[in-house]
Amino acid sequence: RIFQQYRDRRTDYYRGLYSGKVSTRRLHRAGYGDGRVFQRKERPEEIDMSVCLLMDCSGSMSRHQDNIWDITTALSDALSKEKVEYIALGYSEAAQNVHIARFFDREVGLHLGNKRLWSSTPSYEGLAAAIAQLLRLGQRKRRILIHYTDGSANSSGTPHIPQLLDRARQDGIEDY
Repeated sequence: RIFQQYRDRRTDYYRGLYSGKVSTRRLHRAGYGDGRVFQRKERPEEIDMSVCLLMDCSGSMSRHQDNIWDITTALSDALSKEKVEYIALGYSEAAQNVHIARFFDREVGLHLGNKRLWSSTPSYEGLAAAIAQLLRLGQRKRRILIHYTDGSANSSGTPHIPQLLDRARQDGIEDY
């Protein structure tokens, strides 16, 4: 839906052309001998957007592990076809070490080798990494962060998540 809305907003109508579809708004010109009575609709080839999919891979998400891989694979395939700048990250923590895994980006392609789920949920660190990656992807007009989690964050930075997301929104990142 996000991509369809973007395309609809970015579609331009070129009117006053000598060929194309007849424009009823310009048809009166034919009576004056003016042949510019056609129009053409042009949609953008590439969507000017960056998307980061952030997946919670903690132990509490183990029952959703198949969904994580299905969503990552489906979005990777769809967004590659749409020529959207896209990266998928997973995060977890074990023995006080935060693990951030790249599941997909243009450099590595689709890579779901890190299917091991860990115990803790360092959402703050995962969000910080995702926001940094979105800012790194370039100066796109629209940046989208999709965070798939059960909401059980338990890292030391958890109380600071609202401030982190507020700063990201100020930088033009939409979070879902």
